[in-house]
Amino acid sequence: MLVSPHTDLGSLWRIALGDIELSVSKAHFATWFKQASLARREEDLVVVAVSNIFTREWLENKYHQVILASLQRVDPTIQRIRYEVSAHGAVLQRRALPLGETILYKRASTTPPTPNSAEPPRESESQWDKASNLNVRYTFETFVVGAHNELAHACAQAVARRPGEAYNPLFLYGGVGLGKTHLLQAVGNAVLGKSSLRIRYVTSEKFMHELITAIQTKTQYNFRDRYRAVDILIVDDVQFLAGKEKTQDELFHTFNELYGAGKQLVFSSDRPPKAIATLEERLRSRFEGGMIADIGAPDLETRIAILNAKCTIRKAHVPESVLTYIAAQVANNIRELEGCLNRVLAYFELQGTVPDLERTKELLSNLFSQPKRTRVHTDLVLEAVRSHYHLDLSDLVGKSRRKQVVLPRQVAMYLLRSENQFSFPAIGAIFGGRDHTTAMHACGKVGEHLERNEVLRQDVVAIRQKLYISAE
Repeated sequence: MLVSPHTDLGSLWRIALGDIELSVSKAHFATWFKQASLARREEDLVVVAVSNIFTREWLENKYHQVILASLQRVDPTIQRIRYEVSAHGAVLQRRALPLGETILYKRASTTPPTPNSAEPPRESESQWDKASNLNVRYTFETFVVGAHNELAHACAQAVARRPGEAYNPLFLYGGVGLGKTHLLQAVGNAVLGKSSLRIRYVTSEKFMHELITAIQTKTQYNFRDRYRAVDILIVDDVQFLAGKEKTQDELFHTFNELYGAGKQLVFSSDRPPKAIATLEERLRSRFEGGMIADIGAPDLETRIAILNAKCTIRKAHVPESVLTYIAAQVANNIRELEGCLNRVLAYFELQGTVPDLERTKELLSNLFSQPKRTRVHTDLVLEAVRSHYHLDLSDLVGKSRRKQVVLPRQVAMYLLRSENQFSFPAIGAIFGGRDHTTAMHACGKVGEHLERNEVLRQDVVAIRQKLYISAE
């Protein structure tokens, strides 16, 4: 047991969230978990409070086991979870029941539960500028610069100093969790703090959903005014625009309108414009018409510096040996790096002691001690995918373009690439002699959708588990 049953709710939830953050996608963590909290505890039962019925249903149906497992890693005496919705001062309770039993609803006291004094600070509304949609925490001052991001950082600062003049558009690209969003929003926050320029930050998905809503409600003009009346437009994760023709068309015309008026445009992606599949050539050429800078993975020294900076912000003293150990284990994702540090800090703050190396290794052992995998035979990969999706092998590797076959085939290609490091030509040959670009597109498409499509993510996890059980 890591902590006693009398641990305050804030610390208990903070440690559990650190564990959950490392096991779900960034988008799903932000959507379903960031606004949840532990309301109270009743012996072996904990009550998770959420903001709406939809979130309650989603956590209970999709993430109950994940939440319970994470809480039990902190305190094994926790056996049950009840989910409650706080709505307009009332709490709608859901009775904690064994699996399979009928669920009942009842309205509880109209007095909302008193927040626990130790509840960790959430991302409050004060951390967001509503007009620009910027998170004020993302600044140049809190961004750690190293050889891997030096050019991108310099370009971003130049844009912040002279919007619409230097590097327009600015296009930043790099892998997941390497700081693109931080740098993009730092540009906006730097300008916001010293001028009256109108700024809007938006993810490509939000841009698309707002456009869909505008079309459905016949308010396209309002939508266009909202985005074409700004002085700086910042669009994050534009790789998700691939294949979305209407959204690309709208962004293209918005780009032309703003660029023609001398306004600044900033974009980010997980890959350079030329590598974004099914991106319209006219939009690709616009992206490539300015400055393109990549953000790579940080080296060990920079990762240690990032951890030191986070400790300074938290006013936490952590021995260099502990930071070096964490930095050595997580090489390619700053978000995971910070998640591991948060887990360590939460645990040792709870204990009231300074982190030490041996207990840190023990605390993070389940994250870092996974055995290295060997290559899995091609036939096992194909069989695992075929059986999961209930297909015939001939359909999976054949020429069929039926919708129910195309996605499983792409998943199989992705797994051959990610698990066995097969070349794209080799993958194409396995699937009826297809061209290597087909395999490249399939792997890229599955990879980008895994971050935001929880159903697909669960499919891939299930197939991988089946794969390595079969390989033993």
